[in-house]
Amino acid sequence: MQINQASAIIKSVLDFFKNIGPSELIIVAIVIIVLFGSRMLVGMSRKLGESTKEINKVRKELKTIKEEVA
Repeated sequence: MQINQASAIIKSVLDFFKNIGPSELIIVAIVIIVLFGSRMLVGMSRKLGESTKEINKVRKELKTIKEEVA
């Protein structure tokens, strides 16, 4: 039952993001800049980039392990 609820929640969130247009993204970006400031956004962007690199690294490692096992 919990898996079905979780998948329903994920589906509704994804449907929400499919309906966001460019104008909404611009408004969200402006609000984020006003709330956090440009200096903090630079640091957050840097950390996001580092996190993305780490995730890709782990994903590649898992893929190689999966290929070795198979």
